[in-house]
This record gives sequence, C-alpha cells and structure tokens, in this order.
Amino acid sequence: MKFLSDDAVVIDRTGRLDGSQAIRNDLELNFVPGQMRFELSDLSSDGNEVTYTIKVYEDDTLVATYDDGLTIVVDGKIIFDGQDRYRGIECNRDPAQAFCAGN
Repeated sequence: MKFLSDDAVVIDRTGRLDGSQAIRNDLELNFVPGQMRFELSDLSSDGNEVTYTIKVYEDDTLVATYDDGLTIVVDGKIIFDGQDRYRGIECNRDPAQAFCAGN
C-alpha cells in the first residue's frame, strides 16, 4: 500500500477502484492469501510505464492470463494499475486523468 498514490486508479475486468483506500478495502474483502497467486513475466519499463504479462491462479488453477498488464508510476508511487486497453478507454473518456498521455 505504501507504493500507491492516494489517488491511484486500479482497473480490471471486475471494475474500477479510485484511491488507495478503495483499493485497500477491495483487497481486504476479496484477496485470500493462499488461494490466489499472481505470476508476472515479460516485465519491461519505458519511462514511468511498466508492462508485463500476468497469470492469475486460484487454488493453483490458472484462471486468467493477460499479456497487456500496465502499471504507471509517478514520483515513486503507482498512479495506474491495470491493462493498456483499460487505460485507453479511460483516457478516451477523460483525457485529463493523471495517467493519460500529456499529463
């Protein structure tokens, strides 16, 4: 949690979470240690953007693979975490968001 900015945005297939407190609340409600595992590979950074492939496991069963994972970091804090396609949708909707190009 110490690496999230107060106004961080996390977007995944289940929806959008705004702010570090909402992200914390969601993790406390939905993440069960030992049942879920996230495996990252193909990590690459370009400026403040980190891209990766992520595999999601529940009870050692692969439930999802995403090859367009994206985390954007500004001043040492995560301001966006999700997938590049969600960032595109969000930035088309509201290009003034901190994680959109030019901001």
